[in-house]
Amino acid sequence: MRRKALVASFVALVALVGAAVVLHGGAAPPSAVPAAKTPPAPAQTNDFTIARTRLRLPGGCRPTLVAERVLGLLAAFNRGDGPGVARAFVRPSFHPYGSRITGSGFLTKQAIVRFVAERQRAGDAWTARRVVPPTKAAPDAAVYGVVLIVSQRSRRVKNGGAKAVIDCNSGRILRWVGPAYGPPDVRPQRT
Repeated sequence: MRRKALVASFVALVALVGAAVVLHGGAAPPSAVPAAKTPPAPAQTNDFTIARTRLRLPGGCRPTLVAERVLGLLAAFNRGDGPGVARAFVRPSFHPYGSRITGSGFLTKQAIVRFVAERQRAGDAWTARRVVPPTKAAPDAAVYGVVLIVSQRSRRVKNGGAKAVIDCNSGRILRWVGPAYGPPDVRPQRT
């Protein structure tokens, strides 16, 4: 009897989902469409490390929390999830592939989403080898280094690095700079 009730509940759920899809015009809303199913590379290497620091860093700037945030950004980038990359920031300030802090980079959520989609189509991926805490920190922000492998279509292209400025109050990224060089088809970005 219990099994019949479970099967009936499942059938009702499937019917409800099917009705929702039909009412929605047969397609999921764009925000519900998943990005690439399998990222071209993992967010971290098998030997990923977090370097030690003697600094007593406040709340959101603790190395393990920052590593989680950085790995989350890399995982989102690798699967083509532009909104996920944008959510890692307090305010968008994303400067990959040779863009400079003054006058270029991606300073809006929409610009980040477009860039990530473009690089997803090209097969780009970033894999962290190491997160390096700062040697000095301001009370409300810290600059972390990220040692990266840049790959395209599952081939290592370059070893690189990035800097992430972390807001110690929220634990989110204030600014991301790097990697400096990307795959051969990438030119410095201008927005």
